[in-house]
Amino acid sequence: MPGATLPNMSIVLPALGGDSGDWDTYLNEALGVIDEHDHTSGAGLAITTAALDIDDDLSIGGHGLTGVGQVAFTAVAALASGSKVLFVDSSTNELYWRTNAGTNVKLTSGTSINTSLVGGIVGDYTSVGAEVAYDDANDRYTFKQEGSPKPWARIASGDVRIYEYNTTETVYVGLKAPAALGASYDITLPTAAPGSTAIVQMDSSGNLTVSNTVANAATFSTSITTPTIGGTPNFTGAVTMASTLGVTGLITATAGLTAAADQHVTVSGTGEYKHGSRSLFQTPESSVVPTGTYSGGASSDLVSWTLSTGGGTVYIPLRGLIDGDRLLSVVIEGAATQEPTFTIYSNQGGSDVERTHTASLTIVSNSSTTLTLDTPLEVNKLGVLGMNVFVKVVTGASTFAIRQVVVTIDHP
Repeated sequence: MPGATLPNMSIVLPALGGDSGDWDTYLNEALGVIDEHDHTSGAGLAITTAALDIDDDLSIGGHGLTGVGQVAFTAVAALASGSKVLFVDSSTNELYWRTNAGTNVKLTSGTSINTSLVGGIVGDYTSVGAEVAYDDANDRYTFKQEGSPKPWARIASGDVRIYEYNTTETVYVGLKAPAALGASYDITLPTAAPGSTAIVQMDSSGNLTVSNTVANAATFSTSITTPTIGGTPNFTGAVTMASTLGVTGLITATAGLTAAADQHVTVSGTGEYKHGSRSLFQTPESSVVPTGTYSGGASSDLVSWTLSTGGGTVYIPLRGLIDGDRLLSVVIEGAATQEPTFTIYSNQGGSDVERTHTASLTIVSNSSTTLTLDTPLEVNKLGVLGMNVFVKVVTGASTFAIRQVVVTIDHP
């Protein structure tokens, strides 16, 4: 008679004390089940890890391991044979991958990945959360340091070669440090671009500024002819040049120009020294005597040209005029008891030409009168002897003494 059925393999046991004629049947069936069992569900108990004693390499038959929570390695000597194997080297405790060609590739380096495998980018950026990335939307590489959000990081390198964006050109603009650099320094760019073309200047801290005002003295050690200055340079301080400065525009020196000792200011060709209103002083001297007499006199009488006989004419030459000067006015300082008349003449080719002017003709003792030309008289070269300019004074019956003549001129 059949007895109980076992739960794991469904083996039917014969009933104890049952019909002795059936035991062999049940026993044979049970032995058949045992012979075919494979420990799958219903075919025997599942094998536990305690029942395993693996003493050689275990093949999975090309199948994958699934549901693996973790893989723990026992370090082994670096493999010298085999392929497509992942292992931990016992001499370095680093993780390696042995390639299909039989090369051991080091995957880890200490507490980080082996960064020598990723395009030569090495360092501790992975351990501190820094980032080197490519930004496809803006076609750029970015370098950022740790933080949240990650701020921009510094870049240290040798020469920087800049090519035109989005081209395959081979020409570039290079930025490089000088070979004889003695100490490090930073260059800080201006806070904004200038409103128009300006000079870039750097202070002792490396700050760049843009301005057309140069505060310190500028020394030019070689000839400056190219590029020439096409605008109007303004110098508010000293400018020292060791050679030639070529300028195509007007130079305005608001603090003056000073030549070094024994040096000259040379104007070539037909260039001239131009200036605004200036005064030339014509003082009486014995070597230049108008029609009349020269009187040294006592200190109280002052030095003068004197017409000692009344009713005469005095011709006073105006000295110191050069080609290109313009006569603007004449001031005559003198003393007379009778009013004289004054006329300005210029001599052109032997002919005296009267120049119209506005004059106050009242002369008082040791005072003056001013003759202002209605139209400035430009002094031009007329012939070899040039142009003579003089003042004609016609006196009255009394003595007339001329103390000084002041000529106002310009040279535009």
